[in-house]
Amino acid sequence: GSAARFRGAMESIERRKGSLLVHCQASGRALYAIALDRVKTGEMTTEEAIAWARWMRGGQGWPEGEIALRSVGAE
Repeated sequence: GSAARFRGAMESIERRKGSLLVHCQASGRALYAIALDRVKTGEMTTEEAIAWARWMRGGQGWPEGEIALRSVGAE
């Protein structure tokens, strides 16, 4: 699925020590995809990822993204 393709892209970039540009129109999907990846890899806790995503969006959360983060964190 989409999450597996995203993780594959992240792993490819990590091996090459490169950069990856991720974007969407309102910054919700892109930021929360990165946050989800960070939770899945153990780089951040769910709450750290939510706080980071809110900070990156100028203090605004994205409810759908936060629901996804909490469900991944509960796995």
